[in-house]
Amino acid sequence: MGISGSPPNGADEPPGPGSDAVASGAARTLTVGGVVVALLGAGWFILSHFVMGTTSPDAVGEAFGVMLGLLVAASIAGAVVSGRGNHG
Repeated sequence: MGISGSPPNGADEPPGPGSDAVASGAARTLTVGGVVVALLGAGWFILSHFVMGTTSPDAVGEAFGVMLGLLVAASIAGAVVSGRGNHG
């Protein structure tokens, strides 16, 4: 125990909302999510352009649309899971 009665360096306390552990977890989640969305968009481009024979500009537009849809779905899922916006 420290002089003030609290554990030294917060050793026994769980990480708070502003801690480095929470920030690194959020950064990891964003990084993994971004990579997954980019890979799925690239996969959609490959499928559309090379397999279905869509022109490059159309395939790029489709891939961006898929990535935007995935980001919107992830945003909605994150809002529901976190409980933010629950004002009742």
